[in-house]
Amino acid sequence: MQISHLYPSAEADALLPADTVPAIRAAVRSIYAGLARPEVSVKFAASDTGPAQTLRVVFRDEMQGNVRDNTTHCPWLTGILPRTHPCAFAALLTEAHAAGVTSVAVTSGWRPSLGSIAHRAGLGLDITYLEGGGQTVFLNRASLTNGSAAGNGNVSAREKVLWREHQDAKAALVRGESKIAEQQNRIARGGGAHSVQSTQESEDNDLGLKALRAAAIATRKEWNAERDCHEPDPIRKLRARLGLNPSVKQLFDPWYMEADAAEKIAPVPNEQRRSNPNERLHNNHLHITVREPKIL
Repeated sequence: MQISHLYPSAEADALLPADTVPAIRAAVRSIYAGLARPEVSVKFAASDTGPAQTLRVVFRDEMQGNVRDNTTHCPWLTGILPRTHPCAFAALLTEAHAAGVTSVAVTSGWRPSLGSIAHRAGLGLDITYLEGGGQTVFLNRASLTNGSAAGNGNVSAREKVLWREHQDAKAALVRGESKIAEQQNRIARGGGAHSVQSTQESEDNDLGLKALRAAAIATRKEWNAERDCHEPDPIRKLRARLGLNPSVKQLFDPWYMEADAAEKIAPVPNEQRRSNPNERLHNNHLHITVREPKIL
């Protein structure tokens, strides 16, 4: 609590982008003024591009756990929420509205321990639930790799099979490349003598590798198509909008991972690989990291 920053309402307002619309600016200010309840509603008037709309953001109890375990006393609404950078809330509200999202559940912002520096620095925001376009979306795809975990309809039985086939194809390619490297080392240790047998092995290896690479590419294409076919529109639209927001640095969620939104490189699929803990960590929520020009 002593080394993190508690933003007063006036400072939060001053840090918001100049083009923040009045309704969102007022909503963000209310978070830093101290909410009476763990939620905020933003009412948008009807316009030429759409009807009147209300966006409701609920701050779930999960936000308090890590703080309670690591501080002596830090009030939820007046001590926890105002330690998250205001641009995080502004980006979420702005792009959720643009994406047609009408309800969002936020489960973590600033926290003193656990996870990346983004949360401990007040630059991270986690979302687990969305509503929009008549759809209710729980951002959870843990069942892709864990049959007993919740999938919330986001992982089809066919996708689980295709994901497994793709992982097997990648592993086979790695084994093939390793075997060839060993053979090449053996030939090199033979003093450079290139026998008819080694030449045949080399040709066979080339054909084998081509087949393994083709299998890895084909299985990835099939898995990508099945995954994207069932991805709910609200999260697809929200991610796309957030990726273009100047305040957003990173986006990690159960479908895709984007380490640097500024690079304008397409996000990569979240394969939930054991070798990548960050992918497994984000199999059940959307994480937003915002930029802080003074330190990032």
